[in-house]
Amino acid sequence: MNKIPMNKIITMAVIATSLSSAAALAQQPPSPQPKPGPSAPPQTAPQPPAGAPPAGTPPAATPPGVPSAPPQIDTPPPLPEWFTEMDVNKDGAVTREEFVTVRMKLFDQLDANKDGFLSKEEFLKLAEPPFSQDTPGGPPLDQRRRFYEAQFNQIDTNRDSKLSREEVQVFVNLNFNEFDIDRDNRVTEAELRMVMQNIEERRRRTEEEARRRDDARRQSPEIDRNNDGLVDQQEFLEFNIAGLMQLDADKDGKISLQEYLVLAGQPNENPPGQPNFEQRKQILTARFREMDANKDGFLTTAELTTFLTTVFKRLDLNGDRKISKQEFEVHQRGPQQPAPPQGATKPGPAPAPRPGPAPAPKPAPPGPGGLPPGGLLPGTGPSR
Repeated sequence: MNKIPMNKIITMAVIATSLSSAAALAQQPPSPQPKPGPSAPPQTAPQPPAGAPPAGTPPAATPPGVPSAPPQIDTPPPLPEWFTEMDVNKDGAVTREEFVTVRMKLFDQLDANKDGFLSKEEFLKLAEPPFSQDTPGGPPLDQRRRFYEAQFNQIDTNRDSKLSREEVQVFVNLNFNEFDIDRDNRVTEAELRMVMQNIEERRRRTEEEARRRDDARRQSPEIDRNNDGLVDQQEFLEFNIAGLMQLDADKDGKISLQEYLVLAGQPNENPPGQPNFEQRKQILTARFREMDANKDGFLTTAELTTFLTTVFKRLDLNGDRKISKQEFEVHQRGPQQPAPPQGATKPGPAPAPRPGPAPAPKPAPPGPGGLPPGGLLPGTGPSR
């Protein structure tokens, strides 16, 4: 079950239900600009030492033939061992024939019972020494086994739970095509380095995206803390109270009306079809007074708890003390008109829909995945 977006929950709790868009209220005012202070007295430029050339004199030219700094040389990464082994004639390239010949020797090594087929058990030996080694920072054995199991299923095109020589040879030729960029049936050092660079860049991007997601999760805790797809009353109260208390700018443990009106955003932010700045302030002021039970001009944690408990009960349509995504969506849609009977025609044109918040964008589908090139060779399998 999908989780309820936390922004929608807290927005519903603090903004009147008649206010249709939370985006206009979520903007924070800009930080106040520092007041200009007295300018510092101008400092006198330091005098050059005796014997030094006067200011503005160009530096002496470097004598011809003498480098001004050591040249920076980018050392290319070493080529994988399999490329060197396949390049039998040492011409800096591997032909398709050389590539296929060496890879099919691996088929014979893995075919322990010499029946001309590779069972899954035989194929998964690629995850173990001497084909794959346990290296610091490298993938563990169970991850390597999962990788090669997925590759086995990819190669087994007829789904007979074994790999024939023909199936493996087709896969090896497809694997060669991943390195043969210009399709001349030769893999050069330049092509191989380009493929290796692309793989490394993809790995770095994946790690960076994972790091950003982790940072976002740490900075914005989920409302559904036990990850059951539902929000119980305790989760609802703790999350929303913590969010609202962030408005307590002076950290006195309570929220004043001035602090609360920060939610109105900026005066020049007036999206079409949404309440303008003054209307937003009026709505928020009315809501503030509704929550301020003792009418002292401040919102305390106890008052917020009482108000949010009422909100929770209104969202909990079936009374099970939990809010599901469906219950929240029903509340967001508001009262629905009954559908007309089938076959019935409506007189006149349909009324124009009321302006409301734009639907949340759907998450982009995950990008196509793929196995790293050279997965059938020792040392070219999965990477962490």
